[in-house]
Amino acid sequence: MGHNVEILYALISALEKEKSINLMSRREMEGTLHRLGLVQNDNPEMVLKAGKALGVNFILFGQVTKKSGQIIAQVKLMDVENATVLNTWDQIFSGREDILHKSSSFAMELRGTIEKRELYLPPSPPPKAQTQIEIHIKNLRAKSKGKTIVLSWKCDPSQPIAGFNVYRAENREGPYRFLGKTNKNIYNDANIKKRKYYYYHIGII
Repeated sequence: MGHNVEILYALISALEKEKSINLMSRREMEGTLHRLGLVQNDNPEMVLKAGKALGVNFILFGQVTKKSGQIIAQVKLMDVENATVLNTWDQIFSGREDILHKSSSFAMELRGTIEKRELYLPPSPPPKAQTQIEIHIKNLRAKSKGKTIVLSWKCDPSQPIAGFNVYRAENREGPYRFLGKTNKNIYNDANIKKRKYYYYHIGII
């Protein structure tokens, strides 16, 4: 049994014990994807397409590698309805026993992210009747600085703003992934790859 399968089964078992998340069976999922000609992978766009085809609210995806004797799993949670990657986890395991040991705490963290998903989502536009109190982000700029992209923006300092949420996508249409929070009008994105285009969205807290 591969490490990815061990992690999958351990997490499914832990989530079933939580009894707060309804899971689609793996057989049903694979059967539906096969009929529709969709392939399982860790591309967010394809994951979003698969999630819509399956009719699920959330889909967990990622990849598992092994390095220096350690099992490294990068896991992402996609909110299908809002086309947003809510969170990304980098889990490191030493072996099968460690996978079983850590799966329960990871399941609890996963449940917490789903329950508090509003904190990770881009803000919805306010109703038209409230346009007079909208707070706008202006002059959003992205400047490459070495291995970092420096974001800066402006907004009305007289408005009650607690901070900002930063989101990023590799396509203008999304899906957008939550990067982090800041209480300043500047944010450094150091998790970038060469020859990639990025699109950003700033949400007001």
